[in-house]
Amino acid sequence: MKLNTITQKRSVAMKLTYAILRDERYNYKFGTAQSLAWKVLNLIMKMKKGVVEFFFLKGKNQDEVRESVGTLSSKFFNYDFKGNSNQSLKSISFFDMQKQAWRSFSPASLIAN
Repeated sequence: MKLNTITQKRSVAMKLTYAILRDERYNYKFGTAQSLAWKVLNLIMKMKKGVVEFFFLKGKNQDEVRESVGTLSSKFFNYDFKGNSNQSLKSISFFDMQKQAWRSFSPASLIAN
């Protein structure tokens, strides 16, 4: 996912907004979903540059708060990439520095920090 220009960032933010609105576990209004989408986008941009600590809700009932330290920058881990990097915005994948494995979370479950 390219995030070099403001147009690309706006496009991804809108796609994230609609992914958040489609998540049936939450009942977000459009403005709230859009605000959260920009927070998710900012988190992705920070993870592309370095290691970031963040929190999200985990579990079927979204009742467990999970703390993660993750990155998207290959400077911080060794991994042989398989296939292409087409990423769905229904879930955000990241490399968990504590578990040393790939993890993901729903953009609607991010707890703003």
